[in-house]
Parts: sequence; C-alpha cells; structure tokens
Amino acid sequence: MLLYLVKFTHKQTGNIAYKRGISKYPAQSVIANRFKHEQYDRFNIDLIDSFQFSHQQYKVARLVLETIEQVLNGLVPPKKPDYSLEEHFGDPRGSYGNFDGVTEFIVDVDSKVIEDTFRRATKNIWKVL
Repeated sequence: MLLYLVKFTHKQTGNIAYKRGISKYPAQSVIANRFKHEQYDRFNIDLIDSFQFSHQQYKVARLVLETIEQVLNGLVPPKKPDYSLEEHFGDPRGSYGNFDGVTEFIVDVDSKVIEDTFRRATKNIWKVL
C-alpha cells in the first residue's frame, strides 16, 4: 500500500492545495489510477512524495499507513470539513459536487512545511517499523 502526498494546481487560477491519501496503487501509477475521474481534469496533479508499506495481512498494512497519516494530520492538519475547496481554487461554491477525497486536502499552509513534514515523517518511520 502507498501513503502519498500530491499537489493539486488549478489549471486556470494556479491556486494550489495538497492532498494526502492511501492507495492500493504503486507510486508510479497512483496519479493515473487514483485521479483518473473527470472531476480532476481541471487540475494538474503532481506526486510530491510517497511511502510504500507492505504486510502479509492487508488490514495490518492499512492500519500502519492510517496511523502515519493521523500523525501527519496532527502535524499539518487537513482543511476543516466546512471549508470551501471550490472557493479556495477560485470556482463557485458547490461546483465540485461529490468531489472524492475532499476532506484530505491541505490548504493555507506553506508548501515547504507540508512537503518537508511529509518527507521527514515517512523517512523516519522506518526507524520504528
């Protein structure tokens, strides 16, 4: 399984947000497979970093990655549930409909802080696994 950090850049406004998530897809195909739905067509999506973890039992691998993700949420929290992601990107409120993974977006945090925190956390996690 893969814990990933991607950067969304709105193609028209240039506004940026990050998203952390967990995927069954490997790093080399996570963007093509995870974000293939047309709802993502208005964005350029770049993989910033990722952390691959495997275990004989799927639920153990998932639990490990979810735990790491929760630690990261404590360090650099995702947006609040009532935050308008559409307005952040410069689109009309409610225009994204059922935008998948919307609660995992990170906004209004310095890009360097987000990227460095993710890299440090995933690099150092091997020391405890």
